[in-house]
Amino acid sequence: MFKELLCRLVQSRFSTKEQPLISRLSFSRIRILDSTGFSLPMQFPDGYAGSDSSGVKVQLEYDLLSGNLLYGGVREGKENNATFVKETVGNILPEDLFIRDLGYFSTMFLREVDQRGAFYVTRFKSNMKIFQKENGTFHELNPTELGEKLLPGECLEVPNIYLGAERLYIPRLSIHRLTEDQLKRRQRKQKAVQKKKGKALTSRTLQKQAYNYLFTNIPQEEISSQDLYLLYSLHWQVEILFKTWKSHFHLDKVKWMKKERFECHLYGVLIAMMICIVS
Repeated sequence: MFKELLCRLVQSRFSTKEQPLISRLSFSRIRILDSTGFSLPMQFPDGYAGSDSSGVKVQLEYDLLSGNLLYGGVREGKENNATFVKETVGNILPEDLFIRDLGYFSTMFLREVDQRGAFYVTRFKSNMKIFQKENGTFHELNPTELGEKLLPGECLEVPNIYLGAERLYIPRLSIHRLTEDQLKRRQRKQKAVQKKKGKALTSRTLQKQAYNYLFTNIPQEEISSQDLYLLYSLHWQVEILFKTWKSHFHLDKVKWMKKERFECHLYGVLIAMMICIVS
């Protein structure tokens, strides 16, 4: 019951059909998926195992066009987002557009999306190799070297590339060079993250921070490179929502309790927060 109430509240909260970019696109659904997680007390009952102790992860997927919540559920904290992707393959429909963060990256999922007549916009893992094919031979590309040709704020389209050892075909690689202000903000954020981990950023990592790399199978005549980045940035809406849940509503502050009581408590807190946001 609590889960159904949450679904209906999320549906009333997320409706972006009036955005100019969204209104001129022809997809049947624009599907945003993201998650947030937090630890639970060490003595918490079985069922929510985390990486170090007990933990929980909230997965949320919604359709930008209708505002419908497609999935909203509580999972074990140890579950990898890439593992969760396997469960979503069965509900891919033609003309769906998937926008997901790097944690959900899966070549298997991209292949399935393309084969079923749907679309994706995604970043890719920096350790994956990309290739172009010429006269039957694959030649490796260096995305950073390609990006160096750009001025701050400019975009470059690289069509017909192949990804990784399996040579997955990707119709478009879009490279966008950040402006100086964007780069400073990103590097400042990344340094703070690495400092918490007790690590320092390497010069190579700092160099890569200057660029955005996006894969997509959306035809270029449907959406330009600049609009592609605007479209991808829409997934940050759910990240902002998650941060609000934690910082203002202390979603991650949980005392020991029975599993069933915890689930009712968690959904109840989410419902209370959504009521505050909607009102």
